[in-house]
Amino acid sequence: MFDLLRRKTWAVIIPLCLLGVGFVAFTFFAPTIHVPQGGETPDAVLGERVPFLTVPEGFAATYFAKGVKGARVMEWDAAGRMLVSQTSEGLVSVLTDLDGDGTAEQTKVLIDGLDAPHGLAMRCHVNGCDLFVATRNALLRYPYESKTATVSEPEKLLDIVGDLTDRHKTRSIMFLGQPFENTLLISVGSSCDACHEEDDMRGRILAYDTRTGELSEYARGLRNAVFMTLDPMNGFVFMTEMGRRGLGDTTQP
Repeated sequence: MFDLLRRKTWAVIIPLCLLGVGFVAFTFFAPTIHVPQGGETPDAVLGERVPFLTVPEGFAATYFAKGVKGARVMEWDAAGRMLVSQTSEGLVSVLTDLDGDGTAEQTKVLIDGLDAPHGLAMRCHVNGCDLFVATRNALLRYPYESKTATVSEPEKLLDIVGDLTDRHKTRSIMFLGQPFENTLLISVGSSCDACHEEDDMRGRILAYDTRTGELSEYARGLRNAVFMTLDPMNGFVFMTEMGRRGLGDTTQP
């Protein structure tokens, strides 16, 4: 009986000791990663290198623009201007590199008064260009004039679920490649951290046909897929997925 208790005691003590040693080793010897805080960098100079970023040999990270508060998604227009959604500010702005030196000397507001604008997608055709903007609760299409960087009155294409208490309010969008170039993907996050069931829009990436208006499901089981990109060689869709959370201190790992 004594031997059994002793073995059980050591079975508890040894893992605790190993856990303690691992914690100490991680605390004192793990590499430190400095993540810059949000907001304006006081000493940022346009065109100069960003000192807190490390990039591979042969690459450089420099300051392109300043004062674009709440910048989230970037898109380019046909004239080479950068369009940026400023989600927290309710804006979409245009950044212009006037002299071609790789920095934006001019910033102007393109659209204001939006409810948490996030996703941007530009699509040009023989009659002009359209700017698609995904807000908290709508997909909007703006006729876009590339020569003057101006928009006309928008058309609401789709109502998206969302309310003022919604934690996952950002909607990422992206066009697929050929032969599905008219299909716009729309990511709609879950309503909570670990839901078992959601409605027909939540926790999914939706596929919207911009010609017919047909809406279908592209992928599901995604708590909050933010930002997407397309592999131009094979058409694969890549996205960042904010997985389940709030399940306890050890789950998810």
